[in-house]
Amino acid sequence: MIDSGNLPLVSLVLAFLYTSIFILDSLVFKGNLFLFGSGKSFNLMQQNEWYRILTGGFFHKNILHLLANVFGIYYVGYILELT
Repeated sequence: MIDSGNLPLVSLVLAFLYTSIFILDSLVFKGNLFLFGSGKSFNLMQQNEWYRILTGGFFHKNILHLLANVFGIYYVGYILELT
């Protein structure tokens, strides 16, 4: 049985959001969400695209990028949330 006291809950929620957005964008929106919300460097942002600073972290280019970030957020979250 899994002891919920030993799971990094915030990290798991973020991992779920990352994965859900990636699947939704890949299967339903065919990459249009990525084009709309992914991060850009400050000099490439158009006027009124400030939202990209907040949404950029939730978009991933491919499955390898997604997996690396999910594993990273889980292990860093494990250390930060449970110690």
